Amino acid sequence: MGMKTFGGSRRLYCGGLLTALLLCFVPAAAAQDNATTQPSTTAVTIEPGVTPAPRAFSGFSPKPWQVAIGYQYNRIWINGTFQPFSTNGVNLSVVRYFRRGLGVEGQVGSGFGTAALGDSMWSLFAGAGPRFAYRGLGHWEPWAHGLVGAEHYHFSQPFPFGSTSVAWMAGGGIDYRLDNGLSLRAEGDYVGTGFGGVLQRNAQIAGAVVWNF
Repeated sequence: MGMKTFGGSRRLYCGGLLTALLLCFVPAAAAQDNATTQPSTTAVTIEPGVTPAPRAFSGFSPKPWQVAIGYQYNRIWINGTFQPFSTNGVNLSVVRYFRRGLGVEGQVGSGFGTAALGDSMWSLFAGAGPRFAYRGLGHWEPWAHGLVGAEHYHFSQPFPFGSTSVAWMAGGGIDYRLDNGLSLRAEGDYVGTGFGGVLQRNAQIAGAVVWNF
C-alpha cells in the first residue's frame, strides 16, 4: 500500500514538472516567432566615407536686379591737347531687367592718371541706357549695352582746370554666374566724348563682382 502511494506521488510530481516546462517554453517560442515575422525598425546609417550622389544641376533663375562694382582701365585720346594717356579707377553699374533679356542700366565710373607734362587728372563718367542680355539657365550670360551721359575731366597741374562734355558708351561683356546670387564680369567698351568740339575715341576695360537679386 505504501509502495503504490509513493509511485503515484512520483508520477504526479513528474507530470506537474513537465506541464510547468511546457508552459514556460510555449510563450518563449511565440515571442521568438513574432520577432522574426515583424519588420525591423532599426534606422539605416550611412557608412563613414560614403558620399551621397549629387543632385542634377537644374540651372539658375534670372534675377531682375544686378549691382556690380569693380576695376576699370581707360585709354584716353584728347586730340590736339595731350598725348594718349591711361587712367585706373572704379566702376559701378546698376541694372534693372523688366523682361528676361531687356533692362535699363545706369553706370558711373571714375579714373585717376597722369597726362602729358606731369598733369595729374581724374575723370568721371555717368550715363544710362538699355542693356540686352542672353539670360539662360547656364553659367554664362553675354550682354551688350549703349549708354548716354556726360564725362568730366579735371586737371590739377600746372594750371588747374576742368571740362565737361556729352559722352556715350557702347560695348558689352559677359558674366559668369557662380551661383544664383553672385557673378563675375568682364567688360569692354568704346567711350566717345566731344571736348573742344572734337570727337575723342577712348577705350575702357572693366572687371567686376556682380550681385543678382
